Amino acid sequence: MRFNNIAIVGAGAIGSFYGAKLQQYGLHVQYQTRSGAKELSEINMSIKSVWGDFSVKADAHETTHTMSVSDLIFITTKALNNIDYKAIINPLIKPDSIILLIQNGLNLDEELQRIFPEQRVLGATAFVCLNRESPADIRHLAYGHLDIGYLKEADKSVADEVVTLFKSAGIEVALSGYIRELRWKKLLWNIPFNVLSVLLVKADTKEMIQDNNI
Repeated sequence: MRFNNIAIVGAGAIGSFYGAKLQQYGLHVQYQTRSGAKELSEINMSIKSVWGDFSVKADAHETTHTMSVSDLIFITTKALNNIDYKAIINPLIKPDSIILLIQNGLNLDEELQRIFPEQRVLGATAFVCLNRESPADIRHLAYGHLDIGYLKEADKSVADEVVTLFKSAGIEVALSGYIRELRWKKLLWNIPFNVLSVLLVKADTKEMIQDNNI
């Protein structure tokens, strides 16, 4: 299998959940998290999921400098301006590493391609309801679909390989074309729902969709 070693950079709820699904499938997954690496190294990570509960023993690290190079590098950090992606990702890179950004916001896909011009950079948007109740406890409440896109037509075949991998691991996923279009669609979805969630005192997406009064 081409993707034997997976790295999750910024393993919060999303990174931990999809990483654990790939680990359950049988791949070696490394998790980088600044908060909770010690706890994760001592106990199993528990996934309570509408797709079925399971647990995995996480290979957890506080920094990528203690991790090995990877075939597929997930970036699931928050969209913050002060992150030095070059410094964080460089320890994980080998010539054929693929970078997959699962994050909201605009322009970081293009920025990552500029920083790593020799790598294939893909992007994804997640339609999922997840809570990270502690570093070792992830609750998957609803949905779970990923849309994966690419920046360049030449990377379409690589994106298709990643989609196939995710499907094999039991993840709902589709190849959805150019990532720029996906980013805008997700942004237009988030704008009303984020505001409504605050006004309705942290109501989740499922509650809002099912409320006929909204």
